[in-house]
Amino acid sequence: MSDLGTRVSDSRRRLLDAAEEVCALLVRDVRQYPDRELERRFLGRPAAAAQLDEARLNELRRRSTAAGEALAAQLGESLGDPEAWLALAACDGLPPEGKDLREVTPIWRRIADIVDPAIEALAGAYGLGGDDRDPAGYPPPRRFIDRRYLPALAEAVLREIATLRRLQDDQGAMAAAERTQSLAERWAAAGSGESSA
Repeated sequence: MSDLGTRVSDSRRRLLDAAEEVCALLVRDVRQYPDRELERRFLGRPAAAAQLDEARLNELRRRSTAAGEALAAQLGESLGDPEAWLALAACDGLPPEGKDLREVTPIWRRIADIVDPAIEALAGAYGLGGDDRDPAGYPPPRRFIDRRYLPALAEAVLREIATLRRLQDDQGAMAAAERTQSLAERWAAAGSGESSA
C-alpha cells in the first residue's frame, strides 16, 4: 500500500473510532432522554399536567422508560453503520471544523428521524403538547457522559471528515495523473512502432 493509501486507511480508522465514541455517548443519552423531555414538558405545562391522574402519569413514566430503551437500540443500530460515517467524506456542505454534531446533517437527520417522532407521539398521547424549544427536537448533549464530551467528539469527526476528503481527493488526482501518463506513453509508443499490442 502506498504512503497515501496508508494515510487514507488511517484517516478512515480515526473517523470510525470517533464515530463509535459518538454512538456510545448518544445511545447512553437517548436512553434517558424521553424521561427528561417528558418531565420538562410536564413541569412546564401545569394545566396539562393537572389533567393526568396518577394512573396515567405512572403509565406515561413506564412508557417513557420503554421508549428510551427502544430508541437507544434503534439509534445504536443506525449510527453503528460504518458506511454512514465513511460516506460523509463525499458529502458537500459539511463544515471543515465545528463542535456541533447538528452540522453533520446526514448523521443528525438519522438521529432526529428516530428520536423526535417518538417523543412527539408520546407527549401528544398524554396531552403534553409539542416541543416549544428553538430549535425543536432532540438537543445534542452538552455535558460529559461516561467521560465523553459530544462537542469534542463532533470536532474530531468534522476534522477527520475534512482530512479524509482531502486524502481521497489526492488519491483521485494521483490516479488521474497515472492514467494520463499511461495514455501518453501508449500514444508515444504507437507513433514509434514500439507498441506492445
